[in-house]
Amino acid sequence: MRRKIQLKDWVSVIVLAILVAVLGILSKGSLFSGLNIKNLLEQSMQVIIGASGVIFIIAMGSTDLSIGGTAAVSATVASVVANKLGFVWFFPLSIGIGLLCGWFIGIIVTKCKVSSFMCTLAMLIALKGFLNVFVTSSVVLAPMQITKLNTIWFKVGMTLVIVIVMGYIFECTRFGRICKAMGENEQMVISMGVNVDRVRIKAYMLSGLMASFVGIFQLMQQYGSSATMGSFLEMKVMMAIFLGGVLVTGGFSSKVYKMIIGALMISVMVTGLYLAGVGQDYLNAVEGILLMVVLFMTMQLNKGKTRAD
Repeated sequence: MRRKIQLKDWVSVIVLAILVAVLGILSKGSLFSGLNIKNLLEQSMQVIIGASGVIFIIAMGSTDLSIGGTAAVSATVASVVANKLGFVWFFPLSIGIGLLCGWFIGIIVTKCKVSSFMCTLAMLIALKGFLNVFVTSSVVLAPMQITKLNTIWFKVGMTLVIVIVMGYIFECTRFGRICKAMGENEQMVISMGVNVDRVRIKAYMLSGLMASFVGIFQLMQQYGSSATMGSFLEMKVMMAIFLGGVLVTGGFSSKVYKMIIGALMISVMVTGLYLAGVGQDYLNAVEGILLMVVLFMTMQLNKGKTRAD
């Protein structure tokens, strides 16, 4: 049984290796060029950072669809204020807005007993609407100091730091273990005297914090923000988590390394298919179909899951 579990844990790695090999051949080797590897990293880092916060929510058996809206609004508002009052306001405002959005969602979900799906979907719509109103021109320029940080090495370094810190919290702390235990059996966690509402609020705040970092990264890359900033981010984050083999219902199947592999799968798939001559419209269709297949597979896996898993 132990051997079977170990093999199952390697499935996502094997799938990633096959994807790299097949798409590398289809793209006639151009997938492995320096420029395309850089593009792969650029695409993966934002998804990895976003997913490193959302995975706490998924582990509890909940969801967070608001990450794209939180990322866009936090970066945009911080940019507008920083451009007028000084760069010193940028990071505190961006991070503060992300935490505030997460706290607000956590309060609504726990105190008002609204489903996480409906609450975060409504929050996404509201934030996108606010962004459309707030962005009076076509683009809000990023502070000059932020654009100077737009180097691949800075972003890789920041991503590594974030993943290590969030991975440690998720895998090695009591808080992370409680999040996973809530996904397995929340009533049991409550019977142990744990304030699950407080844990859930903190998890949403962590997700909001990571969303604000994604917004900062997008701001660096695009040199500004627009009404379309953060679009489809929530879909890519969910795909990364589920593609990596994390169950929809959460629990102890949730692992940070699985999420990272899932994010790399998405980037390799999108870049490889594009280089192989597949159009953008078809890429979107493939991503949607892939997500449905993954959801079906994880639900089937969950049916056969035993407590030994």
